[in-house]
Amino acid sequence: MAGRVVHFEIQSADPEGAILFYEKLFGWKFEQWGDQPYWLITTGPSSEPGINGGLLPRRGGAPENGQAVNCYVCTIDVTSLDASLEAALTAFGMSVFACS
Repeated sequence: MAGRVVHFEIQSADPEGAILFYEKLFGWKFEQWGDQPYWLITTGPSSEPGINGGLLPRRGGAPENGQAVNCYVCTIDVTSLDASLEAALTAFGMSVFACS
């Protein structure tokens, strides 16, 4: 049986900051799940390819050199990598990182 990714989760020390980052950069929509510290992420219309996910507070410290990833890993399709990187840096600067 083949499997495919159907959901992703982003862990962040600053969920509210991460929400602003992804809303502004990709236009993602966030909805808090009840009174839990968990937000459902809608990345686009269900009629288009892609998956939705969730955002939650990171449990533990940020990764350091040589440590395993504890933020998230996924691939996001963009029209232009250069334009997306410039938009992220212009809007948020180097000091703001989505999963900080």
